[in-house]
Amino acid sequence: MTNQRCLTIMLFVIGCSTEITMAQCTDSSTWIYEYSSATRLNGNLLKLDGESQVFGNYRYYWQLYLDSAFYFNNTFVTGNNSDTASPGVTVDRWNEPTLQTYGAGTYALSNNHNAFNVHCSYWDSTYYTSVQIQIQRPVLQRTVIPFFLGVGVVQSNDYSSQTTMSVANSNRAPETPQWSIVSPGSYGNLSCLTCVASVFTATAPPTACGAYNVIIKASFNGFLSDPFWIDIQTPNLLGYVRTDQYQPAGGGWESHVFSKVVDGCRFQMTNITINEVFIAWSQNNGSNWQTPLRADGWQNLTYDGLTSSYLLQDFLYEIPFDGRTPPVQNNGANGYDESPSSLGSTHTQQFRAGSAYNGGPGGMPSVPYGPVPGSSGGALGVLVQNNPHYHYLDHGAY
Repeated sequence: MTNQRCLTIMLFVIGCSTEITMAQCTDSSTWIYEYSSATRLNGNLLKLDGESQVFGNYRYYWQLYLDSAFYFNNTFVTGNNSDTASPGVTVDRWNEPTLQTYGAGTYALSNNHNAFNVHCSYWDSTYYTSVQIQIQRPVLQRTVIPFFLGVGVVQSNDYSSQTTMSVANSNRAPETPQWSIVSPGSYGNLSCLTCVASVFTATAPPTACGAYNVIIKASFNGFLSDPFWIDIQTPNLLGYVRTDQYQPAGGGWESHVFSKVVDGCRFQMTNITINEVFIAWSQNNGSNWQTPLRADGWQNLTYDGLTSSYLLQDFLYEIPFDGRTPPVQNNGANGYDESPSSLGSTHTQQFRAGSAYNGGPGGMPSVPYGPVPGSSGGALGVLVQNNPHYHYLDHGAY
């Protein structure tokens, strides 16, 4: 707020025993400029300034005075009364509050401006100026929800362990942000600390759904942004959907078992890579079904038209090849016999979501599937299921 005013012109009669003279105190060229201002010096510092200046032929006749008061959120903080300077000289009073000390809110300065004519000994009218500024903390944003997909895994089809942090609204803080993770624990890292945008990578699973284990802030010369909470997600388990049964033309049997991948908040996931490892195998009732088992690394889930969703489709089968004797079809009362005497072999199967690599030899092949059982110690991704895997005479089941 500014004010520019002409001064009151007065003629004073000065008398003595020998003569009477007329003395002029000011003229129309003499005027006072008064103002209050708020200036953001940097992201963490504000200048609230009140000032009076006098100009013109008679400026040295006027001594300026300033009463100033600083308020934060309508509460008085500090002030000065009757600041002054020599006649004709500017009088100035400012406050420089550190924003991180006071926080977000309303910063205000009120000023009473006075002028005294030292030659003619009279006060001009008092004028009032003020200024206020609203300070808000910078606001952050991310791109996508980061998923922990296993140690060292960054991308898995529709899912990524990374999200890009940036400033949604700097709220007039001019500096390049300095990023930091302010929450306890070690759940991820940032790609850069002083940069326009920083990539957060999830390196550990969350403690629970909705735990928001990660809190990120950005500093603007010491003035901190609003906190930004990140809720890391992760593949959590497989949910059984259905089994489709087939009978191969050459004999034996074939079962297609469909499962959905569910995250830690129990939401079904879309297309994510997955792999399987067999960690144990045994024969039952004298069967001669041979190892090695076929362990697959799927590049993608299968889009299932019946459920309009992405599902894991696992094939269980026994057919005559490589000297293997296929089981005789044996329909029980419900069409599928699961009596102990019809069990041919048992397998312990692991599924990991987030990567197609199941730890088989040769690293990640271009077509990452068997016939190798994989390696539980080398497979990538997040363990979502340990399956007892049964081969009966006429079908397979979990």
